[in-house]
Amino acid sequence: MPSTLILASASEIRAKLLRSADIPIVHQPTDVDETALKAQFPISIREPSAIAAALAEAKALALDIPGAM
Repeated sequence: MPSTLILASASEIRAKLLRSADIPIVHQPTDVDETALKAQFPISIREPSAIAAALAEAKALALDIPGAM
C-alpha cells in the first residue's frame, strides 16, 4: 500500500496536481501565517529553499500528528 502524503497547504491547485499524478493525499490545510514567517528572513538571505523548508516545518508542526515530522 502506498504512503499517503499529508498536504498542509491550502492550495487547491497543489492538491489537484498531486491527485492527477495518482499520489494519495489527505488535504489538511493549516493556519500558518506564511507572510509573517517569510518576513523573519532578512531580505539579503531570502533563499527560496530555506523559506520552503521553514514553511514545511511550521506546517508539519501545526498539524500535530504523531510521526508527521
